Amino acid sequence: KLLFAAFFLFTFNVLGQDLKKIIDKNDELKLQKFLNKEGDINQPILIKAVDEESDNTYTTPLSYAVGYDYPNAVKFFIDNKDKNPDFQKDLTQAFILSFSRDDITVIDMLWAENPDLSLTCELCHNANAIMIAARYGVEDWYFKLKPLSDLQFVTSENKNLLHFVAESSSEKIIKDVLTIDGLDYNLESVNGEFPVAYAAMNTHYNGVFEDFIVNGANPKLQKDLFEFVIEGNNSNALNYIFDNGMETNFWEPHPEYGYIALTYALMKTYVAGELVYEENQDKFCQTLIEMHIQDASDEGKVDEMWEVVYSGGVFYGVLDLSEDFNSIDVFATYLDLWSKLEDLGGYSILFPKKYY
Repeated sequence: KLLFAAFFLFTFNVLGQDLKKIIDKNDELKLQKFLNKEGDINQPILIKAVDEESDNTYTTPLSYAVGYDYPNAVKFFIDNKDKNPDFQKDLTQAFILSFSRDDITVIDMLWAENPDLSLTCELCHNANAIMIAARYGVEDWYFKLKPLSDLQFVTSENKNLLHFVAESSSEKIIKDVLTIDGLDYNLESVNGEFPVAYAAMNTHYNGVFEDFIVNGANPKLQKDLFEFVIEGNNSNALNYIFDNGMETNFWEPHPEYGYIALTYALMKTYVAGELVYEENQDKFCQTLIEMHIQDASDEGKVDEMWEVVYSGGVFYGVLDLSEDFNSIDVFATYLDLWSKLEDLGGYSILFPKKYY
């Protein structure tokens, strides 16, 4: 599934290696020396996006400097725009990419050069500027670009503004996009993804899922919607698909990670071996536990649930990640899960005393 986690770039340089090393120093003087010596500062740099669905591609030195947050290098390439015959195109791509980097100074610097808002950014899935400003919740620029942009634009991947704003961190931008007439809430991308799938993954504002439905989105069009919901820990979306009898796939392993839904949702609480607790995570896990146990009871799969949860390491795998869980609310989720399973199935698990 397409996750807009970031547009940060990993480099796998062959062509442009020497120039890339100079850009990494973020030093205008060293870049000037390179220009004086080599005479070419437009060497493409081979990169790979974090998104695993994307192919390796080349980017421009200006976009590389923006992607890696090198403002001095950005200024150098702007000051030497006369050396770049494709500056307008490169400028616009870098401008669009800059909204993913959260550096208003760089955005302002690029805007001063008059980027062409009719162009798109290959590194941003061929989106235009307002799509990426909306996606990353850059509110001032979203509203500045709105009267200047084609709000009905559809990318080469057949995505519209709704696909991008669905995961926005800005409720203000989301609410504004909902007022735009003519947007297709049931536009299917070339990868089979509808805007509502991205809304189900919004970890900032769970309400966007229901907002889309109110405005005409049909969740039943999205294949494997449950997987998107698990990705986003969206309690609103989880309740909706459960209440409406949509497919939930409680027992099917996640296609990418191999866990069942409950295990995956709980294990996502941990990043690089450290607990990252969020209130919506605990709420989501509690909701999922209730539904999973109800499903196990209805389907006569209590024994199977015990086996999956126990052997899958949902509990004991977590104990290896921290020494002290007593003060962490999400730990109560695990104890609650065991308690409810014990009541339902008559089983008992002996916990080490220190974890009571």
